[in-house]
Amino acid sequence: MMGYRYALVAAGDILSRIVDWTERSTCVLFGDGAGAAVLARGEGQGDILAADLRGFSDFDNVLYCHYPAIDTPFYQGDGIEDTKMRMNGRKVFVFAVNAMGDSIRALLDQAGVSKEEIKWIVPHQANQRIIASTAQRMEIPMERFYLNLEHTGNTSSASVPIALDELNRSGQLSRGDLVMLVGFGGGLTSGGMLLRW
Repeated sequence: MMGYRYALVAAGDILSRIVDWTERSTCVLFGDGAGAAVLARGEGQGDILAADLRGFSDFDNVLYCHYPAIDTPFYQGDGIEDTKMRMNGRKVFVFAVNAMGDSIRALLDQAGVSKEEIKWIVPHQANQRIIASTAQRMEIPMERFYLNLEHTGNTSSASVPIALDELNRSGQLSRGDLVMLVGFGGGLTSGGMLLRW
């Protein structure tokens, strides 16, 4: 961010438009939402200590949604009519637990801190079982994972900024706290960030 003092990071999804409402095992998991954060270059206050971004090829079509084909003079469409979100829940679960655990480890290693020093982990709010399995696998108490799933559902890319905002407004964050943000999504992708509040 050379030369810039502020950066706006925004995320939003309207998943109700792409879920298949006849597929009850999937449609009830997703919600609509948006969230944003303004990052500011500071003088010794909040810092980004580590970042981890990963991309994986989804050869097995674990989580995907085809973009609707639009006929143009240059492209005549490809005949794909199914433009709804499709997900293999079992494979997404395994991927998510592994991906979030790998990101947590990478962030701790990069920053040279222990998991005991992390005050809060704000995970992608996809599924409580995924988060609980990640906590168990990483041997981190579940109480250190901030959850808001019970009233927001899975708002996909917006889930981390919405949860972070709620955590901040709740008064449970203090200057200097180490906060980890971790998530995963279609593609398949995963990532995280460790910051000092």
